[in-house]
Amino acid sequence: MVEAAPARSARVRAATVALVVAAAAGIGAFAWFRIWQARVGNPLIWQDSLEYQALSRQPLLSHRIWAGARPPVTPLLWKLAGSDTTFALVQTLVSVAAWSTLAVVAARRVRPWWGRLGAGAAVLGFAATRPVTQWDRSVLSESLSLALLALLFAVAILWAARPTLTRGLGVVAVGLLFAATRDTQIWVIALVAVAFGAYAAWRGLRVDAISARPALVVAGGLVAVVVLTGAGSIASHRDVKNVENALAVRVFPYPSRIAWFGDHGMPQAARLTKLARAKAAEPGHAPVVTIDPADPAFGPLVRWMRSDATRTYVQWLLFHPATVLTEPLARPERSFNNADGHLSFYAASDRTDAPVLTTILYPSWPWVLVAAFVAVAGGVYLGHDRRPDWAVIALLGALGLVHMLIAWHGDGMEATRHANVGNVQVRLGVLLLLVLLLDGRQPASADQPLVSINPS
Repeated sequence: MVEAAPARSARVRAATVALVVAAAAGIGAFAWFRIWQARVGNPLIWQDSLEYQALSRQPLLSHRIWAGARPPVTPLLWKLAGSDTTFALVQTLVSVAAWSTLAVVAARRVRPWWGRLGAGAAVLGFAATRPVTQWDRSVLSESLSLALLALLFAVAILWAARPTLTRGLGVVAVGLLFAATRDTQIWVIALVAVAFGAYAAWRGLRVDAISARPALVVAGGLVAVVVLTGAGSIASHRDVKNVENALAVRVFPYPSRIAWFGDHGMPQAARLTKLARAKAAEPGHAPVVTIDPADPAFGPLVRWMRSDATRTYVQWLLFHPATVLTEPLARPERSFNNADGHLSFYAASDRTDAPVLTTILYPSWPWVLVAAFVAVAGGVYLGHDRRPDWAVIALLGALGLVHMLIAWHGDGMEATRHANVGNVQVRLGVLLLLVLLLDGRQPASADQPLVSINPS
């Protein structure tokens, strides 16, 4: 017997309402947890926090905000908030909105109603793990960076589902905020621009120029973002201190590396070699050789470090690609002031974790690699690798590995903290690829409505 149309329509409406209620309840519970854990104790103030606060007191149009000692987004938020307590609350609200948006976008890429619930729950659960939530109480750039990372995934997925001009401008706008929050993220946006440009060129050659225009618009906009934020970073000379830290722990303690830099223009190599041979490393810690910039005996070296060290350091990395990949794996880790590699050092002692979610959704790296294999193999088997949204997620997730390398090599201090955003980026990409497996074999080629129930 065929079910009457009115009865069937009523069932669909009822199921739709139930799904909307469940989604709203999940987002509400997630928002409550994030806000509660962010306000359960006082905000955490670090040395970087004091710099952000000092910059926020500068006039809005001052070059010290836009091209100062720190990227501009965090000082601007502090200027808007006016206090550390309000700053922590505002950045938490931003994070809740960003991760909730990604949860809805991910759910819409899955057709079965149960898959949509699972997709949204997985994203919100991931956003409730400690490596994500622990930054809400810190006056730093991590919470904002992670929120913008989630939003970047969301707008990129939406663009891939239907590449309109409006959605392309959304990708560019989020890319601008993301790049203006941490300097390492400028490189990520640059690589995304290259990928969009390559896709536009491929489409133009294989199909026609018109089909390539949406990707070309995004690529051009992201190039403008890289030029703008990169110019501010270069003008500020923020890289000088970071490279000094990297040299102190990765070059100056090793005579062979000192010799290479000496051959490429670094002065006083012999004096540094003598210091390196006299330096005894503490057990479990990499050796660190620093110089006093106020010591006139090191005047030529100090001037070189402020003018040519960054260029030579990048040149050294380019000439030693194997070192780029293997250096972060050396033990003891060649980083200092690094909390012994424990990210929990930066979490409040009175924190309110969700340990079960962290164990399941933020596992150790061997399990991440297993999950990545399952996600990619399953996606290829089901034909999802032909979906534009699958490709965008895979691209952003893979760039997380590059992000981690850039962050690690970009500073010799606090490597674990600096690489955390890239770490989350990889894991989020893997999670979203796993979520798409819930969609089954037939790939979706267009936007799905927010709720869609098939009662059959």
